[in-house]
Amino acid sequence: MSLRRIVSLVLFALIFLMLATSAILYISPAGRVAYWSGWTLWGLTRTQWINLHVNLGFLFLVGGALHLWYNWRSITFYLKNRARRMVVVTGEFAVAVTVTVVLLIGTQLALPPFEWIPAGSEALKDAAGVRYGEPPYGHAELSTLATFTRRVDLDVEEVSLRLAAAGFEVKGPDSTLEQIAAANEVTPQALYAAMLPERSAEPPPMPPLPRPGTGKRLLSDLCGEYGLSHERVLDLLAAKGIEADPASTLKDIAERSDTTPDEIYETIRLGIVEQY
Repeated sequence: MSLRRIVSLVLFALIFLMLATSAILYISPAGRVAYWSGWTLWGLTRTQWINLHVNLGFLFLVGGALHLWYNWRSITFYLKNRARRMVVVTGEFAVAVTVTVVLLIGTQLALPPFEWIPAGSEALKDAAGVRYGEPPYGHAELSTLATFTRRVDLDVEEVSLRLAAAGFEVKGPDSTLEQIAAANEVTPQALYAAMLPERSAEPPPMPPLPRPGTGKRLLSDLCGEYGLSHERVLDLLAAKGIEADPASTLKDIAERSDTTPDEIYETIRLGIVEQY
């Protein structure tokens, strides 16, 4: 058996496997959405796909080092001129370095077309957030039941009763949502749905903390979810010197006003509370 051939064949297989895992992680939901909704693909969770990708990358590094060792003579041949003298900066070498540098600089400066690739992944992740549902805050599944209920403005005792009535076993308020969900073979999202009281016809109040991804939402969508008048919200913002329109996202409004989407959200929420 030839170790050199084995290394080459392993690297050949790794190229396709790493392309596959890269594509899956590119289109997968953001971590907060995946862990909240219990997202899986082909039976593997997002964490398992990440671990697989990392281990494949590590094996690729080891195999690449061995491949470099076995093929060092061929590599040095590419760096020789017609007189067979070693010339590091050949035309091909210069082109290779230029392509790499352009990629690095273009990515760091977010120049097209380099920004299109990460932007595409973000768009897919935003769409997944809408499809699978966003948690009340990032990685809420890691919070204990006591902490979670406090952050979403629910009573922990009432929540415990609702969960028990829904058939979920809860050891205590110090258990995390992730632990409770695993013990009951459901998702944290399903637990949260069981915690909520029956919905009334009235739109829900704005929670104290904005949901993840709120900055990318249109102001009109935010008003629609919480039953707010566009005109009233625009007046509230205008009173604070913030120029806005319903067709803009909170992020765009914040950038024009030299503030943050969270501050825009808080201005609207507090203004609505004060009016009532």
